[in-house]
Amino acid sequence: MSHEIEILSDGTGSFYSARETPWHRLGVVMPEAVGPGEALRLARADYVVFKSPVRYAAGAELVGMTGDGKPIEQTRWVDHEGNYTTWRTHPETGLPVALGKGLGDDYTVVQNTEAVEFMQALMDVSGAPIETAGVLYDGRQFFASMKMPEGVQVGGVDPVDTYMIVSKGHDGRRALTVDISHVRVVCKNTLDWAQGQALSSVKIRHTKNAVANLEDARRALDVTFANQDAFAHEADELLAQRFTTAEFETLIAQVWPVRENTTNKRTLAAVEARTEHLFRLWTDADTQEAGRQTKWAALNAIVE
Repeated sequence: MSHEIEILSDGTGSFYSARETPWHRLGVVMPEAVGPGEALRLARADYVVFKSPVRYAAGAELVGMTGDGKPIEQTRWVDHEGNYTTWRTHPETGLPVALGKGLGDDYTVVQNTEAVEFMQALMDVSGAPIETAGVLYDGRQFFASMKMPEGVQVGGVDPVDTYMIVSKGHDGRRALTVDISHVRVVCKNTLDWAQGQALSSVKIRHTKNAVANLEDARRALDVTFANQDAFAHEADELLAQRFTTAEFETLIAQVWPVRENTTNKRTLAAVEARTEHLFRLWTDADTQEAGRQTKWAALNAIVE
């Protein structure tokens, strides 16, 4: 399972996190959550996406004559009607990079900044701090998250945060999506997890009205106390079940399988660093104090 965070030639990742270092150890970690503009800048997610028609060569056309009477021709380019490409400028090379192809007339680009503004407008908290943000698949996808004001208690002691997460694709394959989940998103894996465990979710097609109807989205995302109570009950059940270190080691191997014949030093070093980080969370993290050596602690170590 890969994180799919964009990595540039200097080895740095296009990701931002407030306070907590993610398991992949990429990106920028700030001591406190920052505003949306700064979060997108730190995550290198403040790029602009363009939409342009696909063009094809339709032969040559005469544009003039040389002094000795020879024709001067140039390629005649024709727009492919109803067929568009999305692209952005690469953050290092400055060259255009295609993100999506074969898009229709009704596909409307929603910029990353607009997606975050839409998420914050849903909660009527414009400019509120962003918890995490990241670029996936070399710019084809993006996510950002912010903490919601209320969480739940597990076992009466462990506060569980709730996040609103916005994600979207620029390749025509992923709609603008807003989820409410207890999973803190730091990569593609945790984004999938958060969406699979979402308390509520809404998807919005990339059309001209993509970010227009806030009220419909708010109704679709309504989180009731029943949602929270159901999660708290499931979490309490995990807290009551013991989980050994050997079982945790097996869980790591299942979540991040490594081929037996892997010899790549970089891969092996990354596996070792990730395993050390996970065991440090499992054994020493303050957030595990209330439920150490339980299935709840294992889940939190993996998610963190």
